[in-house]
Parts: sequence; C-alpha cells; structure tokens
Amino acid sequence: FIFLLSLMAFTIISYYLSKWMIKPSEKAIKNQKIFVANTSHDLKTPITIIRANADLIENEVKNKKSIKYIKQETEKLNHLVNEMLTLTRIDNTISKENFKSFNFGDSLFDVVLPFESVAYEKGIHFNINIDENTTYFGDEVNIQKLAEILIDNAMSYTSKGGTVDVNAYENSKSTVISVTNTGEEISNEKKEEIFDRFYRESKSRESTGNHYGLGLSIANTIVKKHNGKISVESKNGKNTFTVTLPK
Repeated sequence: FIFLLSLMAFTIISYYLSKWMIKPSEKAIKNQKIFVANTSHDLKTPITIIRANADLIENEVKNKKSIKYIKQETEKLNHLVNEMLTLTRIDNTISKENFKSFNFGDSLFDVVLPFESVAYEKGIHFNINIDENTTYFGDEVNIQKLAEILIDNAMSYTSKGGTVDVNAYENSKSTVISVTNTGEEISNEKKEEIFDRFYRESKSRESTGNHYGLGLSIANTIVKKHNGKISVESKNGKNTFTVTLPK
C-alpha cells in the first residue's frame, strides 16, 4: 500500500515537474513563430517598393544588367518571405474543421498539369499517372500545396533530358503520392535532415532555383497535420519522395 501511494505521488510530481520544465521551451518556440510571422510581414512592403522602383528606373539607366540583378535578388527574397508566411500559416491554421471529402485525383491534376509547360521549357520528360477515381478526406488546399512543393522540388533538381514521374493512387489503408526525379542521389545520412527548416542537402545546389530549405519542411508539416508519413528513397540515380496518407 505504501509502495502504491509512493508510486502515485512520484507519478503526479513527475507530471507537473515535466510540464514546468518544458514551459520555457514552449514559450521560446511560440515566440520564435511569432517573430518569423511578424518579420515576414514587415519585409513584404520594402521588397514590393524595391521591385516597383527597379521597374521604373530600368528604362532610364544604361547599365541594365545591374537592374536585372536587383530584380532577380528581390524575387528570391520575395519567394523566401512567402515561404516563411506559408509555413507560419500552416503551423497555425490546419485543423480538422477544414477537412472535407474531395476528389483526390481531380484536385492533383489541377496542380500537376501546369508543370507540363515547365517541363517542356527545361527539356524534362514529365510522366503523370494519377488515379482519377481516388477520394480523400482532408484539407484540399494544403494537399495541393504538398503536391506542388514535391513536383517543383523535382523539377528544380532535374537536369535537361532528365525525367520526373508523378504517381497517385489508393489502397485499402491509405492514399499515396510519389514523385520521382533523375539526378544527384541524396545521401543516407541526409535523408532525415532534408525535412528540417532551412536545410540544404548540398551546397552545390544553392544556385538552382529559389529554394531555401523551406519547401520540404512545409510539405512535412502538411503531412504530419494529416497524420501521414513522408519519406525519400535514392537509388539508381533517382530520388523518390513518397507521401502516405491514412484513410
């Protein structure tokens, strides 16, 4: 009896002690998210002003190359700010209240088809295999964002003459999206880290596209909000990102 009372007391004390210990960490994480959101909003206005003024003076200066560089870097900054705002929004707004049943196949086609022109311009072979009869219960807007991130990532890291494959189907337990691209394989030790915020798998890729390591983090957040799993497999010169969403 004394042992049971001691065990109960120890359990209760441990519970409240652990809550007290992690409270500063929770507060720090919350403050960090607020800071990112506020900073992103504050950056939108100066970036917009810089872009507008660069357009105005482009026809008035002789050194147009300098203006071109300003506009390119401004676009990169604008992309980063939008990614940060998206990450903050997803962290705070995805809830079961926004979940609904929708045609998964049709919804994905709305996202995938515009990438055909991107693939054509880059000389990439683009293959689409989506089951149109698939339905899913979830946040449709963010599921589309998830697919867009994975395909955009594949396009960015595929060289001319390479291939990008998009597959979507369902089985008895889950709905699956997989995106495969040819290119440099992701090393085993980096496969977990690539979903961390602001992480880059390879510094040699920094000049490719406007990617700052936020895209896959956003994708990972969306998947977790849907109680799903995202993984990456690399072999034979191909990288395959697979998302499994439970029914």
